[in-house]
Amino acid sequence: PSEQSGEAVPSARWLVSQQNDRGGFGSTQDTVVALEALSALATKLAGSSAITCEISHLASGEDWTTAVAVGSMAVTDDNFDVVQFADVAAPGAAGKVRLDCGGTGVAVAT
Repeated sequence: PSEQSGEAVPSARWLVSQQNDRGGFGSTQDTVVALEALSALATKLAGSSAITCEISHLASGEDWTTAVAVGSMAVTDDNFDVVQFADVAAPGAAGKVRLDCGGTGVAVAT
C-alpha cells in the first residue's frame, strides 16, 4: 500500500462512523458514493490480510480482568472488503469496549 493510502485511513474511519444502524448513509446516493470510496481504499490496501480481533465489554470500572468476552472477528483475504458488526451489549448499556487485535493488514474499527 502506498503512503497516501495509509493517510486515507482516518477519513475512512470517519466515513464508517457516519453509517446508520442498517449500514447505509444519509441517502441512497450517499450510500453509493461512500461504499465506492471505501471499496477503492480497500482495494488500495489489499494485500495479505490475516487479522483476528477479540472483543470484550467492561460494564463498569477499570478492571479489564472482569470484562466479558463477547465475540471475535477475523479479517482475511476472502473477507477484507466486507463490513463486520458485533453487538457488544444490550441497547442503552453503559461501559467500555476493547478490541485486542493481532496479525497483518489494515482494519478500521469505530
